[in-house]
Amino acid sequence: SDVVRLHRQGAYQVALDAVPLARQALAEAGLAESTVQAELDRLQGELHRDLTQFPQAEAALLDALRREQQLHGKSHPAYATALHALARLYEAMGQYATAES
Repeated sequence: SDVVRLHRQGAYQVALDAVPLARQALAEAGLAESTVQAELDRLQGELHRDLTQFPQAEAALLDALRREQQLHGKSHPAYATALHALARLYEAMGQYATAES
């Protein structure tokens, strides 16, 4: 998707600005509560993290974690990926004890 491509190119704000359109496309395709939506939540959180917008990053990453747990349970690799993204946020925030727990 454009959001992923822009993120990889380092165009974080442009990618973040494209998230609402991606969400709309998912909703129109009936994928509002899907793994794709959880991945978009995670990507949005990573974009906010990269822009040092930590409160927004945490909210998006917690949404991704919740969605992955609901869809797959805690033993699924997608849940582990979301948890890792959240730990990376806490590390970027200097909250090392929280990142390790």
